[in-house]
Amino acid sequence: QQGYGGGILLLGDRNSGKTAFCKHILQQTKSNNIFTVFPPIQGDISYEGFEQALAKATQMNGDTDQILSALPKGSILVINDMELFWERHANGLQLIHLLQQLIDKYGGRILFILNMNPHAFKIINQLTPFADRFIEIINFLPFDAEDLKELVMKRHRSSGLSMRFNQKSNTLNEVQLAGLFDKYFSYSDGNPGTALNGWLANIKKRTTDGLIIEKPDVPSVASLKRLNEDWIMLLVQFVLHKRLTEKKIERISGWSIEEVKSQLLSMLRAGIIIEKASGIYHIDSFIHPFIVKALKEKEVL
Repeated sequence: QQGYGGGILLLGDRNSGKTAFCKHILQQTKSNNIFTVFPPIQGDISYEGFEQALAKATQMNGDTDQILSALPKGSILVINDMELFWERHANGLQLIHLLQQLIDKYGGRILFILNMNPHAFKIINQLTPFADRFIEIINFLPFDAEDLKELVMKRHRSSGLSMRFNQKSNTLNEVQLAGLFDKYFSYSDGNPGTALNGWLANIKKRTTDGLIIEKPDVPSVASLKRLNEDWIMLLVQFVLHKRLTEKKIERISGWSIEEVKSQLLSMLRAGIIIEKASGIYHIDSFIHPFIVKALKEKEVL
């Protein structure tokens, strides 16, 4: 509105609240022309793949330039999970370059809002000046223990149920709640989605008096840091790209397809990754934050 062309970039780890925040700010806008682009579940780095996703979001036909030219002035174009529109190899940046050109060309009349994980962004921005296209980059920082308490308890109070550690104990008092959420902060490193997942996983029983809950166990990352180097390399790629297929891993790693299949099978058996859809894999969401923590401590992420 002030005449500056550019985009807004939302950076945050998985379950950090990027999507919820984006929905919130869009609800505050007065624009009736909001279009949300979702990458294919397996990702896609082709011009055709992006064009199809854009056409689906806008319900318009034509190539990318034709569609964007036809959007009303003041439109908002949200592009989710940008890490699924790139790959870490020589030919994997073509859609990043395309987005740079599109923001330069149309940023004066269309607001581009992109979100992605900070680890992919760090690599991409080392290879091309991606950050220069944005008038604002918003980093989603960890919640503190009090923020986590407010988030979880706001959802819990709507149930009207009391909480206790066992059937013989009293309802949790404020001191116990403070200690409980200090534990959740250590468990989640302040990630709100991880805290909520952990909260649900630690509801052990529902009784007529309310809920029986347990404190979360903070898993040790020591065993994760001792994984073999091939698994470490592959886990880094899972974090960077969110989801991988056999062919994508083959392109990124340079491994033979037989080696790719062997590594995936071993990781599936270990329960580290799961198959989201046929031939599409990702890190198990419950252990994802702890793998990220281990990779950071090994200084490979």
